[in-house]
Amino acid sequence: MTQTQLILDQVVLVKVDATIYGARKKLNKEDLVLADGSKLPPEDLASLGSKRLLDPDRLSVFNRLKKEAERICLRVGTRFLGGFIVPVAAAAQVTAELDRIAGDFAQARAEFLDGYDAAVQDWMVKHPEFAGIIEKAIDSVALVATRLTFDYLVVSVALPEQLPKVESNAWKAKSVR
Repeated sequence: MTQTQLILDQVVLVKVDATIYGARKKLNKEDLVLADGSKLPPEDLASLGSKRLLDPDRLSVFNRLKKEAERICLRVGTRFLGGFIVPVAAAAQVTAELDRIAGDFAQARAEFLDGYDAAVQDWMVKHPEFAGIIEKAIDSVALVATRLTFDYLVVSVALPEQLPKVESNAWKAKSVR
């Protein structure tokens, strides 16, 4: 058994998949009113950026939970292939904590979606002079729901059972250089 195979037998890959709604839309020229008659620079020179559709603090719980999931994985493992490679011995503990985070995320998601319309209205009240541009850009609750997800996947990583001789030798030669 090669040393690589021995290592791969002792670890699993944990892929945390958290999608967090950004509550932002592209800022358009029509959204800006320049009272002094000045001109905006052309698009190839400067971009307008984005506008917030609600208070970003309302989304902080989701970012906190995603970071917590990453910290849990990093506590016993390391980043690998877009996820985290963790020892098999720690996988049950990691998945139990990720299950808890998934539950917390689901609860925060339900609360956020229930209060989404009120949050947008509060934001428009806070910025009455820009309520029109916020209102035109509002996303539906159904769309927002698709952009707030948390899940994870645990998989084993292994070497292929057979590699054609030519490919195997070509890989070894490339890795030595």
